Amino acid sequence: MISKIAVVSTDNVKCRKSLQFFEVFQMLPVSASWRVFSFLLDPYVLSRTGIFPQLVSPDAVADLRDALLIVPHGGILPPGALAEADARGIIPVLVQPSARELANFGALADVQLTGEMSSQMEEWVFETSPSSPFYHPHSLPMQCLELTGQARAYARVGEFPDAVLTSGGVVFSTDFFHALELFRARPFQFIGEAGKLFVFLIRRLLKLGATRRTMAAIEREFDLRRDFHAWGVSYLLLHRLAANLGSELDDAALQRSLAAAAAKTAAGNASAGRRALRASFRRMAKLRKQMAPLDVYIMDGFHGGVLYDDVGFVELDWPTFAARWLEDCLWLAENKSWPFNMQFDAGTIECLNKRYPGLFKKLTRAWDKGIIDIVDGTYSQPLTFYSWEAWSRNFEQGLGAMEDVFGRRPETYVRQEFGFTPQLPSLLNRFGYKQAVQRVAGPSTPTPAEDERRIIWQGKDGSRIDTLPSHPTRSEHAQWFMFHAIPDLITQALERGDAYLALTNNADAMRHPLLREDVIRTHHYAPVWGRFVTYNDFFRETEPPEKTVAYTFDDYGPPLLSQNPFHGNPVEALRTGHEMETTLLAAEALAAFNSIVLGQQLPDNNDRWRGLLYLQQHDIPQIARIAAGQFLQTNLVNYEGPQQTITVEQRAMKEALPADDSAKSDIELHLHEISRHVAVEGGPGRVAYVLFNPSPLGTQAIVELPHERAACSCQGTPIPSQASAAGTKIALEIAPLGYRTVAVDPAKKSGRGGRRSARRIENERLRVEMDEKTGAVSQLFHKGMKKKVLQGLGNEIVVGDESEMVAESIERIESGDVVESIRSKGRIRENGKDVYLYETVASLPATDDRVDFRTTLTFLGSQERDIWDFSFDTDEIWRQTTRVRFCTAMDRPKAMRCYMNVSEETGEPRYTSQYFTALLAGKSVFCMYNRGNQHYGHAGGVLDNVMCRGRTHVEDFRYAIRPGPAPVNGLVESMRWQAPVFVTPVEAGGKGLPGEFSLLETAPDNILATSLRSTDGRFVLRLAETCGKNTRAAVTFTKAPTRVRVDGNTLVPRKGKVTFQMKAWQVQELVVG
Repeated sequence: MISKIAVVSTDNVKCRKSLQFFEVFQMLPVSASWRVFSFLLDPYVLSRTGIFPQLVSPDAVADLRDALLIVPHGGILPPGALAEADARGIIPVLVQPSARELANFGALADVQLTGEMSSQMEEWVFETSPSSPFYHPHSLPMQCLELTGQARAYARVGEFPDAVLTSGGVVFSTDFFHALELFRARPFQFIGEAGKLFVFLIRRLLKLGATRRTMAAIEREFDLRRDFHAWGVSYLLLHRLAANLGSELDDAALQRSLAAAAAKTAAGNASAGRRALRASFRRMAKLRKQMAPLDVYIMDGFHGGVLYDDVGFVELDWPTFAARWLEDCLWLAENKSWPFNMQFDAGTIECLNKRYPGLFKKLTRAWDKGIIDIVDGTYSQPLTFYSWEAWSRNFEQGLGAMEDVFGRRPETYVRQEFGFTPQLPSLLNRFGYKQAVQRVAGPSTPTPAEDERRIIWQGKDGSRIDTLPSHPTRSEHAQWFMFHAIPDLITQALERGDAYLALTNNADAMRHPLLREDVIRTHHYAPVWGRFVTYNDFFRETEPPEKTVAYTFDDYGPPLLSQNPFHGNPVEALRTGHEMETTLLAAEALAAFNSIVLGQQLPDNNDRWRGLLYLQQHDIPQIARIAAGQFLQTNLVNYEGPQQTITVEQRAMKEALPADDSAKSDIELHLHEISRHVAVEGGPGRVAYVLFNPSPLGTQAIVELPHERAACSCQGTPIPSQASAAGTKIALEIAPLGYRTVAVDPAKKSGRGGRRSARRIENERLRVEMDEKTGAVSQLFHKGMKKKVLQGLGNEIVVGDESEMVAESIERIESGDVVESIRSKGRIRENGKDVYLYETVASLPATDDRVDFRTTLTFLGSQERDIWDFSFDTDEIWRQTTRVRFCTAMDRPKAMRCYMNVSEETGEPRYTSQYFTALLAGKSVFCMYNRGNQHYGHAGGVLDNVMCRGRTHVEDFRYAIRPGPAPVNGLVESMRWQAPVFVTPVEAGGKGLPGEFSLLETAPDNILATSLRSTDGRFVLRLAETCGKNTRAAVTFTKAPTRVRVDGNTLVPRKGKVTFQMKAWQVQELVVG
């Protein structure tokens, strides 16, 4: 007879082998002993043994007597722990025992260990589960057993026995309790089946009876039995909380209450058993409250994306499984009181709804009833990198799609990954959000922690939104282990003197965090660990915030380059997306221009933005090269879904490029329409062109025309021109949203340009000299300031920590009255080996103090890399980058960063900055403009700009520098620098439009017009304040509208001009017409 049931603790045990995701599951045996313990509280075991199990340390095994001993993991017992086990009356249940451990038990003599191998997803069949087989998790160790005598296997893995029962013991050849946790994609299915097998084995082993009638009852009460198992998990969590707090837990009455519930259930009275179990859970909740008098809110949910019509990625690799998983979640919500929060991007929801409309009707009903909450609302879950325009379109498209599917919009903005900027409250206000949750699941880019339960998050423009901030306990970082960590999180809150704990979990969908189901089932009976609530519930039930908090971008931690474990190349995707956004905005502006000026009625093309938004979705900067099926194949034991070689990045480009091509086609059509209506000066042999600036900023354009050394004029006035490789280059100032016509007289020739040093270019403001050895810039002299700008090299290409730039040729390629350019070619060497061929063209416009650069890198090695080769070490990731460096002569300068329409100082040595960055020292500034390549680093006066992460080809990498006196509006100047100018020939006989025209002007200089588009038969002009000043803004229309609506007010233009007030950093929309 046994007097004790002992389960050997597996806390802090590491599995011997695992190739699972991040190898995070190597630590899952921590739950193996907990799972065994919970199974032993099954009513069909506890009611017959009358013995409450105990967890014991491996060192305590040697002292056990007359006990059922369960060792849930192989290799955890110290030598000699099982010596004389038979004499001590030990009945063993062993997982993957060694041959020496088997030899300690006469009752296990019929089980022989003949070898071990690594699983490759063999069939795993349980005799107690006719619906099996399952598949054994890949790469876990499995033993090869040979049975003789009366030993019988009640499971098999491949052709080998598992779950072997002998006359006096049980042996598992698999890492049984570790393996079953890897089925957490659908835990209440598989863990329940494993529990049924375990109960059967224990009843047979202890001769408690396992008749067909008993097994039918066990099967019938499957769900209730799982609730008993959940009680066991919560009991252990309670003991861990008591240990954390140094409390003595008197749980005798608690154990008796569970035994009473088990007896009623096993006697066939499930209703009475359920009521008794509820009373026991309530007793447990009272004990927890006595130890830790905290109000605990659990906002649990999941994150997923992305799905296209033809392929899915990451959590949506297999849409069929995603639908099944969501059905399971709905079952828990409706039957076990789990109000989950679903955070999928709207693009994914749109596509999944097409395949499973019935499922989404159920989700809609559950959302309407408040059983669940659906949050976020963006179309593609963008990260922080993108412009106000791109973010705005993401909300527009996303919320529109949500209304189409659900008939309503989310009220709460929630993100798993880093989708926050200090300017975000303004956007959330604009799109009708009631509240936000400012937390990020990963610790690499934490959001600021606050002590207040809720705060008023104030944006840079003064916009405010009710917000759940991150708290010092940082529960969101626990993710997969949050439920296991609840006692520790409660302890931290108590140590801080908090009266509440707001737990949030937004782990990846398709796989449940450890112990989630057990805590959900516990909560169904009593709020032992707090209350599961939706985010809406939390904001409705807690006190409104009083404290207002505003942030700078530095408050959010390190740059997002550190969030890139899967060897994507965020710089490449950012550059491509930036150029595409410029094209889409230009197409919109041209369409609006033609509609206003020529009266053409044009259709809206807002859907075209979806192509770009897919390219800006959250997976692109982080896991761009993960293939379809690769994520779930690694995370699901029984993955049977699609597998394709196409990567996230490739599929996004497949969506983006047609949208980009469509926008470019529209631009050509719009330009053609303008050219048909422009009247130009004539003359024999003369040719005319329209140069159109679609940007709401004026720009100094340098344009190449296909006429060799031709003289050019604008409205009869000669303009600067020079011979170029493909014809003639001209320089011309073009007003905002306007055009100018240029007449070309091929009979007259422009200048050839003078002969100067091959390594030097200069104009009236700057002199640039190239280093003969490296091909980098050796000297940059500002003539107006009469000072050298560089202390070392500029435009030096740096690879890793140690690299060498070797020039092979330096040559002047153009000079004259428009621009001077030098091209350098050479090699980049790293650790004595050539890794790149480089080519850089440095250009100096004749009338500007800006130097433009265009660089191409040709990688000489293999670009293949294991998708799982990663590092979270920020310094290591920085060393992997290829960068362009400028060593300025500034002494301890301050750095400026930019996001959306905001520029502010940064103290971070590495940071992201849209459009530009600047170093400032005294009255001097060194600006660097970018076209999407927005990762920077600086130390002292040395400024680095990341070209790519790792080693890869880099094509058409464009950037510019502008040294000079401070202050300067770097954002406006960068936008002016990159404004596109389109050229089209003028058709003869045009009339109706003058030779030059501008649609509008804005003032003062700190007001930036970011877009003009037609939508729903109206024209929308978006303006942004860019210097942090309250400003009286003015817009002057050449073709005056009858009225303009601003912030709900109607303004009537006077002489084409409207004025209105804008707050610092505000973005404002004018509805024209």
